[in-house]
Amino acid sequence: MKKRSDYQGTILGVSVLLNLAFIFMLAIQNSNLLNEYLIVEPVALSSEQAPVIVEVYNEPQEIVEPVIVNERDQIDSYISKISLEYNIDEKLIHSIVWHESRYDSGAANGNCLGLMQVCTTWHTQRAERLGVKDFFDPYGNLLLGIDYLSELMKANDNDVGLVLMLYNMNHKEAFELQSKGELSWYATSVLKRVEELRQGVN
Repeated sequence: MKKRSDYQGTILGVSVLLNLAFIFMLAIQNSNLLNEYLIVEPVALSSEQAPVIVEVYNEPQEIVEPVIVNERDQIDSYISKISLEYNIDEKLIHSIVWHESRYDSGAANGNCLGLMQVCTTWHTQRAERLGVKDFFDPYGNLLLGIDYLSELMKANDNDVGLVLMLYNMNHKEAFELQSKGELSWYATSVLKRVEELRQGVN
């Protein structure tokens, strides 16, 4: 007849074997997960050597596009884009915007609104044609103003001085000044600012 201690020893041995088997099965199940994160260099191993880990795999990082958080940066990007589309010197547009609104998209003077002080009285149809619904919207306002400038340029042989006077004042008075070989204060100041921008003066 077996002693009580013999039974306890047998039970303990079985328990150890079961635990080892369970650990072995877990290791097999998780081996695929381990391989996803570790790159192992194949080497000749002895029974006492372990695999040599040569590189740790890193998950690819999401590429985040740069975000423009400054309104002035956004306005500058709009000026560059629209000026290029209309083939107009963007420094000229910067000078006009500086004179008209000091880059304040909410500027208003009567019916003249936004960055380029586009007049709602004269440019409602232009807004409808271009799909602009808000004269204060920076992109829409620049689109209206530059489209109008482009129209004036084509109609007046790209005479920038005359175009600036037509953009800013009564057309009859603008043509009278041109006939005298004169420029308005506004046109002179805008052109001076353009030259400063070309020379890198902010």
